[in-house]
Amino acid sequence: MIKDLSCKWNFIIRNDASMNQGREDSSLSFFFANKLRCLVREYIQNSLDAHDPDLSDEPVKVSFSYDTLDCSQYPELIISLLERLKSCSNMCRSIENGKDPYYEKYEYLNERVNWGSIGYLKVSDYNTLGMPYETERFKPSKFKSCVRSSSSSYKDSEHAGGSHGLGKTVGFVNSGINAVYYSTKTTEGKTYGEGVVKLCDHLFKDEDGTVQLYENVAFYDSNNGTRPDSGDSIPEAFLREEPGTDAYVLGMEYNEEDIKVMRKEILRSFFKAIKDNKLLVDVCGEEFSCDNICNKIEECFQEEGELDIRRTRTPELLFNPRPYYKEVLCNINSDDNHREFDTSDSSLGQFETIGHATLYMWKSDSIRQANSRDSIVYMRDNNMVVEVKRGRNNKGYYALFLCDGDGSKYLRRMENVTHDKWDLGELRGESKEYQKTAAKVLQEIDSFISACEKQMFPEEESEERTIVSLRNRRVSVLGDKKQDDEVESIWPSTNITERVKVTKANGRTSILESLPGKRKKKKSKGKTVASNETNLGPSVTPIETDSPTPTPTDPPVPVPPYPHPAPPMPAPPFGIPETPDGPVVGGEGNFEGNTDEIEDSGVRMREIKLDGRNRHLIPLHDGEFACKLVLTVPRDFANCRIELFVQGVTGQIPLSLNRVSDNCKISGMDSNEITGFNLTAGNNVIKFTPVESVKNYTLIIKAYGN
Repeated sequence: MIKDLSCKWNFIIRNDASMNQGREDSSLSFFFANKLRCLVREYIQNSLDAHDPDLSDEPVKVSFSYDTLDCSQYPELIISLLERLKSCSNMCRSIENGKDPYYEKYEYLNERVNWGSIGYLKVSDYNTLGMPYETERFKPSKFKSCVRSSSSSYKDSEHAGGSHGLGKTVGFVNSGINAVYYSTKTTEGKTYGEGVVKLCDHLFKDEDGTVQLYENVAFYDSNNGTRPDSGDSIPEAFLREEPGTDAYVLGMEYNEEDIKVMRKEILRSFFKAIKDNKLLVDVCGEEFSCDNICNKIEECFQEEGELDIRRTRTPELLFNPRPYYKEVLCNINSDDNHREFDTSDSSLGQFETIGHATLYMWKSDSIRQANSRDSIVYMRDNNMVVEVKRGRNNKGYYALFLCDGDGSKYLRRMENVTHDKWDLGELRGESKEYQKTAAKVLQEIDSFISACEKQMFPEEESEERTIVSLRNRRVSVLGDKKQDDEVESIWPSTNITERVKVTKANGRTSILESLPGKRKKKKSKGKTVASNETNLGPSVTPIETDSPTPTPTDPPVPVPPYPHPAPPMPAPPFGIPETPDGPVVGGEGNFEGNTDEIEDSGVRMREIKLDGRNRHLIPLHDGEFACKLVLTVPRDFANCRIELFVQGVTGQIPLSLNRVSDNCKISGMDSNEITGFNLTAGNNVIKFTPVESVKNYTLIIKAYGN
């Protein structure tokens, strides 16, 4: 028996005045790498956002289940797509050197049609509002945004998840035929249902037998694709019986390995929401609730052990939630090693921009003994894990940060497409004032965590490891072959200078710097160096050494005598910045500068002159970045750029970079420029890792901004 009713795929002929769509929609590419993880997170997040306020005491329930459809009963929904997929494959192959993502889909569907049935994954939510539909053409609605729109997000709250409108594409990415059917019932009792398929433009014969170019997207309904079906016009298999929404991802077959992945991702991303009884999840009859989550986490993450020790550059994908659930949350305030900090505590500081936020911390010697880095899981008010950051230290703690105050709405807007990173770059197009406030949110989060660390570890003083500077010797492009202590053999000199000169006095090493076009006058050993620079003057930065510096084998660089040194410059109102102890939110620091204007791609920029007191290079041993640069500036600078060079005997050599802080970009022909960030008045932190491990080099920095 045919169960399509009068529904069919309503492909329309491509208008000559419209843009063609080749291959697959580019929005799908965001989710290919971790498509099951993204599916779980997107659908559950959407369900949490749709929680019925009249059922606030009840958790949102989300169910994942597999089933099959008889292909012969749905010739329009299933079988008719076979020739469409074949045409898409031919269209892609007609382009020289073009990739064809549709041949495998055609082969899969052909096999399932011959087999007689096709599988699907059904994702259902309960205690939710459903998706209302507005019949008025230009009036937005949840159903239109989810099913009938691209890059569109319609949320009831500014704190709701997602702002890109691309999350809905996870269904197409996981579908074997790029098709999803949506069915919903509102709290008013209205039902709506419609299918949508995303292919590419393709050639197909129309009803008259004429070959036409058809558009890539089509809707499956009985209204010629103009609106969804409602009531009895919805095929019976898809008709929703209670408020909420069903998503049928067509072409997903039952797979045990996929179920294992889904179980892990549910626990990894939503363990707090489940613990707090805000979410209940069912996967093929297996329930994950606040009553059994402890056992489920131990079962699913048995191999990972009790600690989160895996070293990876993508901890948000692979972190172990066991310690964060069992120790950080379940044992909170049980003793001095399990503590809860709140932004309402005035002793921690003032955090007016982020509003209410909480940090749950657990410290243990076992973390230090396992050489596990300090780690923090970050969430906002929807209780879904967004970021996981490893700190640069090994003090011995794990923590969970939750922002459920006003800052959450800014964090939502800063989330990337896959919701696993807060990035200021996502605010392109927003006003400068909005971007500045968002940057302040990230800065306050960092400050709050740093203040909590100090209370958690009162016995430890913040220590900044400074590195012994270069001796009086030449440095080649690849570094000096001479070996000093282990740290110096890896990291660049602490102070970043042009033409570094070194003096030795009483076990102290002083670094003297010269700025372009200026000369320095030098007095006796260990004395202050004067300059006639009137801006941010040069400085002598004394650095303690363990023992007197040995006499260098190479002759010292000759220093011409100067008749009368100028009086020393007074220290600027800001000095060597204090580096926060906690994990640094990349790209959100403070900025500054002032001087010569230059041209950069048509944009006038101003060189930022900084002396040794206003820039500080700190080595990192966290496995992610080689070092961090702390810049202190007196005012805000926008659209900044940093150029990095190594001083060699033949001149300045570009220092190619392999990785930089979040929110920053690697630019330049030699990949030695850091761009895409702003500087705010005060301290700013930028992390980077060079391509090559250069030893004992002098790093030259040139900063520009507006």
